[in-house]
Amino acid sequence: MNIELEGRLGKLERQNKILTFGLTGLVALCLMGQTTKPKHPAELTVSKLRWGDAQGKPRANFFVEGKEVYLILGQADGKTRMALRATEGGKASMVLAGADGVSQASWECDADGTVRRVP
Repeated sequence: MNIELEGRLGKLERQNKILTFGLTGLVALCLMGQTTKPKHPAELTVSKLRWGDAQGKPRANFFVEGKEVYLILGQADGKTRMALRATEGGKASMVLAGADGVSQASWECDADGTVRRVP
């Protein structure tokens, strides 16, 4: 009778292990399904953004100064190649520079849409 009892106890322990393992897996799957998607802000408010290249050198700046907005694009050596500016009054300007950073061409646009090249 003792042998029969040991056999039944062994079978019960195996069933208990299988049941425990199965329930643990089921709970884990249920909990994984409970995660929510990360929330991304619909809006980001900053006064200045700076983008750098793979070496960490600043290549682009986007910022607000007073009532004017600027976008400055440059080379890895720090020389500016292009600058855009917009004012609250409706004026805008663009400056293009050569590889040496020296201005080669400039344009302005008035609030009424008149575009002119600036010497």
